[in-house]
Amino acid sequence: MPNNKLCKVCNSPHRAEIEALYFQGWGAKRISKYLKEKYNEDISYSAILRHMQNHVKPQLLEAIEEETTEIYSKMYKELAKNFGLALEGLFTMIKTAKKDLENPKATAREKEVAGRNLVMAIKEMKELLQLTEDKEGADDIDL
Repeated sequence: MPNNKLCKVCNSPHRAEIEALYFQGWGAKRISKYLKEKYNEDISYSAILRHMQNHVKPQLLEAIEEETTEIYSKMYKELAKNFGLALEGLFTMIKTAKKDLENPKATAREKEVAGRNLVMAIKEMKELLQLTEDKEGADDIDL
């Protein structure tokens, strides 16, 4: 379906081929000559350039924007999932360390290890949370 009634390339039955040749690196003059020789179709190189600039470029930019948005969305979801898993692991580590520290049957060595684990988990959690605070716009991250 033509984008524009006046655009010779949009109305050409060879539009897809013209665009493909252009993206393969063919120059507009070469494509114009090729169309004349192969199909006896008279489309000037300037019409081809205008078409690529005015009709194809906006479509490409829109497709790129959609694809980029989709990729960023997937990356964001994966990041949020990993962030959540990291926090979950640290919470588990803190709970375990706290439980070991409160266990009256735990040895001094077990309590020492639990204390170190607790300090390490809290430190890592603070660092992880600091990463989100340091980034611009991080306050709108809804994890």
